[in-house]
Amino acid sequence: MQIPSRLAVNAGVVAIMGVALSVVPGIARQRAAATMAKAANEFVSSLTAEQRAKAVHPLASPEWTRWNFIPASMFPRNGISFKELNQAQRQRAHDLMKAGLSQSGYTTAASVMQLENVLREMEGPSATAGAPPAPAPQAAAPAAVADQPAAAGAGARGEGGQRGGGRGAGRGGDGGGAAPVVRDPELYYLTVFGDPAAKGAWGWRLEGHHVSLRFAIDNGRMLVSSTPQFIGSNPAEVPYGYGPYTGLRVLAAQEDAARALLLALDSKAQAIALVAPKPRGFASGTTVKFDPQTPVGLAAAQMSSKHRDMLMKLIDSYASIMPADIAAERMARIKAAGIDKIMFAWSGAIEKGQQYQYQVQGPTFLIEHNNTQNNGNHIHAVWRDFNGDFGRDVLAEHMAALPH
Repeated sequence: MQIPSRLAVNAGVVAIMGVALSVVPGIARQRAAATMAKAANEFVSSLTAEQRAKAVHPLASPEWTRWNFIPASMFPRNGISFKELNQAQRQRAHDLMKAGLSQSGYTTAASVMQLENVLREMEGPSATAGAPPAPAPQAAAPAAVADQPAAAGAGARGEGGQRGGGRGAGRGGDGGGAAPVVRDPELYYLTVFGDPAAKGAWGWRLEGHHVSLRFAIDNGRMLVSSTPQFIGSNPAEVPYGYGPYTGLRVLAAQEDAARALLLALDSKAQAIALVAPKPRGFASGTTVKFDPQTPVGLAAAQMSSKHRDMLMKLIDSYASIMPADIAAERMARIKAAGIDKIMFAWSGAIEKGQQYQYQVQGPTFLIEHNNTQNNGNHIHAVWRDFNGDFGRDVLAEHMAALPH
């Protein structure tokens, strides 16, 4: 009897693993897509006809790619706000959030929403909990909208003028003498695009101050896309004096993992990773299509295995905001594109509590994390997919009519 060679055996094992790996993601996609479709259908069914007219939009609409992360009083949203929902409808809305996010991701998003209460107390009478602003016309998103006022000193104040020092330390408003910024944890908007019950394409999003999450789903092929993914935190750390919120750091994992990686590098590698003494800007903004930038910083190929593991842990802190199924697919795509090609770059101060920025860029994605407002106590963090934002990879044929 002929004994198969080790090479043949290994090839067979690889082939079997290839089949297994191709099947498991398909099951994962099916589970994630089905869970979101069920939750979206139940949410839409709970709405009145008038509410559905606000909450449901066509997928092939410019509204699909209109996005931002500044307060709704500065950038009015279309969709339906939590403020307009009764208790039962709010439960359905939260069920939809839970369907599209991991447990930790849901807690993160809900905590960001609750920080509006902290900001309202910090900013005093100038920050109100008002009614939803008038809906904006359906139009393509601007090339970029800064999350800060245009007035002098805007970089220190952040959007709405809060300085992040202590109780009543700042003032509301957009920095230019306009109406005060509305701080209200109920001014977050859900929008469903298309028909979740159909076999074709549909999507949904959650937007408001420092939360911009969207999902494109192809029910027929059971595919899910989930970028751009934006989460911010103001304050990055809630100062003493705000009751149960005191000390809260919503994005602690994303900040701490990056700083731990930087500090773990030897002096030579750290010098490569540190690309500027002052924080770099937020490059991707709110553009609809964002292309790869010139790579800067330290390549994973230049890291030890320990430091590469720390880099992947950092990336996973963003991916794991999504359900395990979607997060695993994201990480698998990153690894397939080549871990060695991923670049890590830090600019600004290393010490906690100071202004800094870092980015992680691979062949297919960019993570930007910026903490430069409110004296280094105001984080913006985004994941952009160069080919997949707004479901362009998953729903290519459906997205042809949308702006580029």
